Amino acid sequence: MKTRLLTEFYPHHISARFYQNVLEKCYNTSATMQECYHNYHHIDGMFCHAAELGWLLSAAEELAILFHDSVYVPGSKMNEQISVGRMYDYVGASYRDGNATCFAQLFTKDMPGWVERTLTKASVIILDTISHFPTSPESNCVLDLDLYEIGTKDFNRNSSLIYNEFHSMLMVKYEGDEAEARKQFAIGRGNWAEEFLNRPRIYHTVECEHMEIPARENLQKLVDEGNKLK
Repeated sequence: MKTRLLTEFYPHHISARFYQNVLEKCYNTSATMQECYHNYHHIDGMFCHAAELGWLLSAAEELAILFHDSVYVPGSKMNEQISVGRMYDYVGASYRDGNATCFAQLFTKDMPGWVERTLTKASVIILDTISHFPTSPESNCVLDLDLYEIGTKDFNRNSSLIYNEFHSMLMVKYEGDEAEARKQFAIGRGNWAEEFLNRPRIYHTVECEHMEIPARENLQKLVDEGNKLK
């Protein structure tokens, strides 16, 4: 597998070896997963968008991006909680001689408690991706990066990739009826989009304010499509 890290800034805090290891073990790289949205391309993409925006992320933000979808079961309400646990497992397994080698620099001897504080901050960010309401200032950038492509021309393609993720579950639920599966998926996506449209703002950073209008236009299309099928 080859990832597309476009700048020298990423990973900045996380070691390149650890980053690659997590992508390979937590984000399925099979041919089937290439046709889904929540794979390693999404993680790489978030880092690339951060670079495009000129953001130098904190260690907590980087960890949150890397692990926030490390467990992804379509329809599950426990993905983020389990992803937090996986982050703790992987970082804990990286300890050597009192240092967490998952980081590009060995901070722990000079900064007691730094790793634990960073993990706590990253956990909050990951859990904030459930509702996409920030409860911490460090959540703002990660939440905007996670939703960045809602405001781009890739949105329709990404919707198709997300349908691919739900396809097996929907086909079981609707007894192999592809048309009904697509209909119910479209209705569900419309309901999801409407929830975001009812918010005063989708993005939380100044740098992403320009995405607000195109994002709302894309989401409105989902709402309209879903309403036609109800």
